[in-house]
Amino acid sequence: MTASNTLTSRTIDIMRFPLIIGVVIIHCFRATELKWSWLLEYVLSQDITRVCVPLYFAVSGYLFFYNVTAFEKSIYIKKVSSRVRTVLLPYIIWNAFCLIRFTVKPLMRGDMDFVGFLHTAFDCFVGRNLPVSEFTSVLTPSFLPADYPLWFLRDLFIYVLLSPVFFYILKSCGKYVLLLLSVCFLAGWWINGTVFSIPGILYFSVGAYFGIKKLNPSEILVAHRGRANILLAGWLCLIVADVATFGTSYHYYIHSSQIFIGVLAAYWCATVFAERCKSDSLMDKIPGGAVFCVFVMHAIILSDTSRLLLRMLGNSEVGFIFAYFANIVLSTVCPLIFYFVMNRFAPSILAFLLGGRSVPVAIKRRWFLDPAAFADGGEQHSPDYYGHGENLSPMQGVELHQHSRDGGEYWNQILVNRNQLGTDALDCRLHQKVCHECRA
Repeated sequence: MTASNTLTSRTIDIMRFPLIIGVVIIHCFRATELKWSWLLEYVLSQDITRVCVPLYFAVSGYLFFYNVTAFEKSIYIKKVSSRVRTVLLPYIIWNAFCLIRFTVKPLMRGDMDFVGFLHTAFDCFVGRNLPVSEFTSVLTPSFLPADYPLWFLRDLFIYVLLSPVFFYILKSCGKYVLLLLSVCFLAGWWINGTVFSIPGILYFSVGAYFGIKKLNPSEILVAHRGRANILLAGWLCLIVADVATFGTSYHYYIHSSQIFIGVLAAYWCATVFAERCKSDSLMDKIPGGAVFCVFVMHAIILSDTSRLLLRMLGNSEVGFIFAYFANIVLSTVCPLIFYFVMNRFAPSILAFLLGGRSVPVAIKRRWFLDPAAFADGGEQHSPDYYGHGENLSPMQGVELHQHSRDGGEYWNQILVNRNQLGTDALDCRLHQKVCHECRA
C-alpha cells in the first residue's frame, strides 16, 4: 500500500476482528418459534451481520488485484501457488479433521466399510448429503463442506483460479459489469447456490475493480462524508423494514437492499473508526492468525456447545437467549485460547494448520531483542494472507512499514527502539533493506 492508501489499509485492518465475530453470530442463529428470542437472533444474525461475508469477499478481491497492472502468466502462477498454501491447504486440513471426527468411532466399531468411508470423505470435502452421482447438484445450497464456514475458502480459491477472467473483464468494462451484478443481486436474478453465489461474485468483483483501478474506497467515502452518513441512516431504516416485512412476498427485495446498503454503511463506520482511533487500539493488537483460527474452528465448537447448552437450559425464552450469547462467546474464546497456547508452545504446527498465518514466538522475541536482525537477509517477514499482517505488542519506537508483495498484504514490521539504536541513519538502512526485499 502506498502512503496515500494508509486510511484504507487501517480500515481493512480494523474490520478484521469485528467481521469474524459477525460470521460467528450468523452461525449461532437457531430458528425458534419463541417471539423475543427469534426477534433478537434474527436482527443480529440475519440482518446486521449479513454484511460480513460480502465485505470479506470485497476485501479479498481488493487485496488480490491491488498491485496487479498486467496479468502475465508468471504472476498468475505465483498467485495461485501462494493461495494453495494459504487458502486450499487450510480447507483440506480442517475438513480432514472433521472426517476423522466423523469416522474414527464407526471404523473402530466396525460399523463403516471402505465404501462408506469414501462416501463420508466425499461429503466432508465436497458436499454434505450430496450423492456422489449427482454432480449436477453441486451448485445447490447443500453443497457445503463438513466445516461449513470454509465454503468461503473454497469459493475464494475458485475465484483465484478465474482471476484472469475477472481482471480483463473488470478492466475493460468494469462499471457495466458491476451494475449488472448489482441488479441481479437486488432482484434475485441468479442461481440459488453457493459456489457461484451472487454475493460472492458481486463483492469479489467490487473489490477487484477498486484494486485494478487503484481506487481508494476510504478516501472516496471521506470525500462524500455527508452522503456516507445518509447511508448509515438508510441501513438502520432498512433493518427495521426487513423485520417488519418478514414472511411477505417482497421481503427478499427489502432484505437484499438492506445488505447492499449495509455493506457500504459498515465500511463507512470502520473508516470513521480508523480515522479517530489510536494506532495501538485493541483492533490493532489482535493477530491475523487468531482471527483466522476463529474462522476455521468456530463451527466445530458450535456443533457441540449448541446441543449441550440447549439441553441444559431447555426451550424457554430466557434459555434460548442465554444459549445464543453463550454460543457466541464460547465459539470465539475457545479458538483464541487454542491459538495463543499453540503459538506459545507449538508455533510451527499452528503455522501449518493456519496456512502460514502464525508468527513463531521465537521470531517475535528476536525482533524485540535484536531489531537489526530483521535486516539480515530479509527473511523475517510476517505474512498474513487473510488480509493483513500479524500485529506485535505495541512498544515505544515501533514503526509499521506497509508493503504489498505478490498481491497479498505484507505488513513488514520494523522494530527500531530509538532509545537503544538512536540514529536515523540506521532507521533509513532498515527501511531501504525491507523495501528492497519487498520489491524482489
